[in-house]
Amino acid sequence: MRQIKSFNVPRAAKVLGALYFALGLVILPFVLLRVLTAPWGPGLVGLILTLLSPLIYGVLGWAFGALSAFLYNIIAKQVGGIELEVVDSP
Repeated sequence: MRQIKSFNVPRAAKVLGALYFALGLVILPFVLLRVLTAPWGPGLVGLILTLLSPLIYGVLGWAFGALSAFLYNIIAKQVGGIELEVVDSP
C-alpha cells in the first residue's frame, strides 16, 4: 500500500479548474437548448450567464479544488493519508 501524503495545492486547483471548465463545455449545449426553448423566453441575462457557465464552473472548480487540497494536507497530517494499492503493469 502507498499513501497520498499531500497534494500540491496550486497544481490540484489548476487540474480541477480545467476539469470543471471542460465539463461545463460538455453540458453547455444542453443547458443552452433548455434556456432557448423556455416558454418564458431566455432573457438576456439568462443567455449571458448560460454562455459564461463553463468559465464560472472552471473558476469554482479551481477555488474548491484549492480548498479541498489545502484541507486534505492539514487533515492527512493528523489522521494519515488515503491509501492506494499500486500494481506495476506487465
